[in-house]
Amino acid sequence: MDWQTRLTALLRVRLFTISDTDTTVGSALAVVAILVVTYLVARTVRRLTGHYFNRHGIDDDLALQTTTTVLQLVVWLVGIEVVLHILGVHLATLFATAGFLALGAGLGIKSVVENWISGVILRVGRTIRPGDIIVVQDRWLHVKRIGPRVTEARSFKDEEVMIPNATVAQSVVTNLTRHDTFFRLEATVGVAYDSDLDLVRQTLETTLTGLEWRSAIKEPAVYLTEFGDSSITYTTHVWIDDVRHSLRPASDLHEAIWWALKKAGIVIAFRQLDVHLDPPSGGRSE
Repeated sequence: MDWQTRLTALLRVRLFTISDTDTTVGSALAVVAILVVTYLVARTVRRLTGHYFNRHGIDDDLALQTTTTVLQLVVWLVGIEVVLHILGVHLATLFATAGFLALGAGLGIKSVVENWISGVILRVGRTIRPGDIIVVQDRWLHVKRIGPRVTEARSFKDEEVMIPNATVAQSVVTNLTRHDTFFRLEATVGVAYDSDLDLVRQTLETTLTGLEWRSAIKEPAVYLTEFGDSSITYTTHVWIDDVRHSLRPASDLHEAIWWALKKAGIVIAFRQLDVHLDPPSGGRSE
């Protein structure tokens, strides 16, 4: 008997049996080889992920660790599935046996997994970063930290706000500082119908131009936007260089418009209702 025959006989030696599947020396060696390959692939995935983050300038240790863990977990799951299949263990049978348990666990951790994955997407995509000013569901928020489950932020009322990452990822979010901090302030004012519109426009334009804190990048603008029930409405636009400090300029803008119109003798109209009492028609007078 030559060595090839002896080797073949050795590889066919049965070690144990699982679900009518014989595990031989050859299949055991195949399992070891698959586990080694899986380990090497997982290490390669970790190294390539680190290179990708460095190449794209993503300096976020938590995002790197989370992404690497997820990718390595996928690699190991595939490798283990192949190993179990060789050994005669079929995951479909195990899942069918523990179906109700898996369903209950899945429902219980659904929101946790959803927020975790959303956090990974936010951190890797970098559409929102710590320090950004965002608007979510009509709330202005200053982002402090994007954690594994929630995004921590502070509102303009100095409230600590915790938003589930899934809410941020699935909502329409306005990022006011994604590329720059340039921002437009807007003020609306209504004047009486008997006002001199040329004087109104001249007063508003002079007032806006004289604001010392406005941005020099873009000139302010004045628009007549509506003929309302009780007033003629003007909308003014003024740009500032830093949206993070917009509360004080917004207040100053409204006060400047108030005093300028008052000084010019222009009436700022308020909503009013005129009631006319007409005498009854067709009635007999006494």
